[in-house]
Amino acid sequence: MKVTVGGDDVYIFLTIRFAIASLLSFLIWKKQNFKYGAIIGLFIALGFITQTIGLTLTTASKVVLLLHYI
Repeated sequence: MKVTVGGDDVYIFLTIRFAIASLLSFLIWKKQNFKYGAIIGLFIALGFITQTIGLTLTTASKVVLLLHYI
C-alpha cells in the first residue's frame, strides 16, 4: 500500500478503488439493501481515507503499530 500511494494522489487512488468495488457490488446484488450498503460503505471509505493519509505521513511499521492497538 505504501508503494502504491507513494507517487499518486491519495484521493484519486481511493476513488478508483471504491468506484470499482461499488460497481461490482451493484452488479452482483442489484438494488437489495443498497441504501444500507451505501451508509456502511461511507464509514469504511472514511476509515480508508484517514489510514491512507496517515500512511503517507509516516512509515508503514508505525501505521501497523497504531492500527493494531486502536
